[in-house]
Amino acid sequence: MRQIEQTAHHQEDSTSNSGDEENTELVNQLSARLGSLRLAPDGKLRYFGTASNLHLIDNQNKSGENFMLHTPSRVNIQRLLEVADLSQEVDIQLEDHLLRLFFTWHNPSSYIVDEEVFYMARQSWFNTGVQNSYYNDVLKDAMCAIGASFGSHANMSLITYPRSMPQFFSDRAKILLDSHLDSPCVATAQALVILASYEESCQNIARGWLFGGMAMRVAFDLGLHVDSAGYVAQGILTVAEARARQVAFWGCYLSNLLWSFHLGRPFSLDDSEVTVPKPDPKTLPSNPTWQPYSIPSLQFVPGAMQHDASQLPDITPQIFHHWIFLCQNIAVVGHALYSYTSISKPALQELCEETTTELFHWKDSLPPHLQIDTSDTSTVKLPQLLMLHMEYHHLQIFLHRPWTSSQLQPQPLQGAGVHHARHVCATSATEIARLLRIYENQYTFRFINVEIIRILSSAALILIFATVPLPHREIDVEMTGYLNTCFRALEDLGGRYDSAKETRCTLLAIQRRWNDLYGRNTGQKRGPSMRGSTSQGKRVRGGPL
Repeated sequence: MRQIEQTAHHQEDSTSNSGDEENTELVNQLSARLGSLRLAPDGKLRYFGTASNLHLIDNQNKSGENFMLHTPSRVNIQRLLEVADLSQEVDIQLEDHLLRLFFTWHNPSSYIVDEEVFYMARQSWFNTGVQNSYYNDVLKDAMCAIGASFGSHANMSLITYPRSMPQFFSDRAKILLDSHLDSPCVATAQALVILASYEESCQNIARGWLFGGMAMRVAFDLGLHVDSAGYVAQGILTVAEARARQVAFWGCYLSNLLWSFHLGRPFSLDDSEVTVPKPDPKTLPSNPTWQPYSIPSLQFVPGAMQHDASQLPDITPQIFHHWIFLCQNIAVVGHALYSYTSISKPALQELCEETTTELFHWKDSLPPHLQIDTSDTSTVKLPQLLMLHMEYHHLQIFLHRPWTSSQLQPQPLQGAGVHHARHVCATSATEIARLLRIYENQYTFRFINVEIIRILSSAALILIFATVPLPHREIDVEMTGYLNTCFRALEDLGGRYDSAKETRCTLLAIQRRWNDLYGRNTGQKRGPSMRGSTSQGKRVRGGPL
């Protein structure tokens, strides 16, 4: 202690650092404030803050023995599956088919896996039998579970009874997950995000929320939020590995953010902690063209569209890039608007107005090939691009819904007011319905990302509100047609996803309650049933929402 005190006093009295030349490096390590990536004893890069003292680990200290100890072997994996009665052998062709379904229909709209790195890591697993940071059975089975939801749930080469095929693969992934948590890797974080989407489709909201939160924890454990350019320069990471880590982090970020929006829960991530840059579309791998893929025997699109779709350029990296900016625009206001945060109404209204301006600017500044005119139903668009625009309108509803009531408006009044908020909500809901019609016509609802259910729930609720029989308006046939589109989509998806079935039942209950309440108070009868109405005619008489 005396030596430390003497050293401290000496440094305070000195006007230069010349006396510390011999131990400058040690002092810098001791006084470091920011953490860094270090190779942990299991041989994997992990992030350690300076308070843990583990940031002092030498990056050259890589123990192959410990790495093998923490990596489940094929024998151990098989034993775990046998105990759970999930050890059926999966034909490699079936696995390839399900993975291709995943990369065609899910990953482009919920970008989390770098396809090129995944298949390279998978081949390495085939060759060596050792799972690595970018491939493991948890990730593979999670991807197959999502892929199976787009295809047939039965296959003669794989008997999964009494489980459906998606359930079979998801159960395998969850059984194996625990064996990977002692030494998680990038593939573990990716698998958790994908499992969160699967659990959401099964209406297991709590488990999905927890899996999403675990994914963010793993991302921080691995330091995916840290810029890895310096580690590439040191030869610790390859360019492809750094890119895969980058994609995985921003995929976790978007998933966690959208889950928080969906459930109205706090988003516990400070963007100032993030130093990893957003993926550059020019550096992300993509195929020259995007091609629809399904069960080989299933013709899911009109013959005229099939040729056009096969010629669409694959612009998924650009879409992913704009998706990140879209969600970041609303991250700050989301917490303030839907929580108990102490903020005045005038300040909250001003924040929402600024965010609305940013969202409008985001949409207007999209390059021409990323714009969509919903009145043009003949031009074929990528499904992930249609999803991006539906998410934009979903976030507009999210931002404006609380302002549809005069009770939240600050006094004296400021901003555009109640009728503007209602107009934006109604416009966004109808745009979502129009985009849905385009999607249905070009790809069918069978091949739509499961996260569409969140969007459908918000849009349908606004359209139900817009069609409630009130004294000042007559039945809006056009709005009724849009609402019918949302219910048809939910009914179609309800055959595969419990969450769609539950959402549809909830919305129908709300519609009946509102129609009964206001129909009784105004002496009007209920509007036409959403199940039976298919009219898409023009509005009889408009009125404020």
